[in-house]
Parts: sequence; structure tokens; C-alpha cells
Amino acid sequence: MDWNDVDLVPGQIWPKERIFFRDVAAEVTKKFPHEQITIVNIGIWRGASMHCFRIGAPEAKLVGIDVMGAHSFVTPGLTDFLNAEIIKRNSNFVAWSDPIHLLFVDGGHEFETVLGDIMLYCPYVVSGGVAVFHDTGESEVRGALSFIQETGDWSKESAEVGMLRKYRREDG
Repeated sequence: MDWNDVDLVPGQIWPKERIFFRDVAAEVTKKFPHEQITIVNIGIWRGASMHCFRIGAPEAKLVGIDVMGAHSFVTPGLTDFLNAEIIKRNSNFVAWSDPIHLLFVDGGHEFETVLGDIMLYCPYVVSGGVAVFHDTGESEVRGALSFIQETGDWSKESAEVGMLRKYRREDG
């Protein structure tokens, strides 16, 4: 199986979003050529987003966080390709303290859950790093995103792809 195909893994991510994930991971890798890149993916379900991140950043430290409830990480054969750390917990209850170069938030979609992810993880995104949020068309996700300015100096990237919104951490 050719794991370098971004459309290979089942998931609720549009083809253009998959390409975006691959490209933003590669972009972050190029921006920090002398650092160990860390990508944190909150809400991994079948692993499609993590798969795309791995294609774009083959040497990155890749961490997936998910409650692993009824919808578990089940895509056969993908785990070896990902070479990722999987944390099976609610993201709002994981103690995090390492620098993050790329953060993807697609866990719970309730206001409090998204806000919790913003407050817990965004402070660790390095200057020049990126935070991407999924399902930004949902009102509770949009409401929580209004608080991202409180976690540091962020600029909203002009390009939005599908249901994704990208922010870049500025010097702050």
C-alpha cells in the first residue's frame, strides 16, 4: 500500500483539506529547519489528518490525542506508518508543556471543549508556529475562536480551506 497518497485513509476531511494538511506540515518543517518539529493533532478518529501531517513532515514528532470512544483509531496498517505517540484521553485533561510547531484542533465541538484546547495548547505554539481549527462553521467553535487572541499574538491567515481556519503565532 502506498501510504504517500493523501486520500488513502478514511475520514471526514475533504480532499482539499488533506492537501492543506500535508502542505502546512511541510511549510512548518521548512520554517524551522534546525528544530525537532512537534505536531499535535487533537481528535484523530480514523487517522486521516495525522496521515497527511506525516506525509508532509516525515521526521516530525507526531502526537495524536483522542478519547478513543466508540470511534477508535482503526485504519488497518496505518499505525506503523505514522510512527506517532497516541494519547487516549480527553485533550482537556492532558498536561502539556512541550513546544508545538503545528497544532490541529478537531476534538469536541462544544464551546467549553474548544476553549479548553485553546487555553491548554495554544500557549505552547512557538512564534511562527501554526494552529489550525476544524469545523469552524459551527457556532460554538467560532465562539471559542474569538478567545484565541487572549493566548498570544495571533494572525488569522487569509486563506481558509473548507471548514479549516489557520492562525499563525506572531512574536509575543
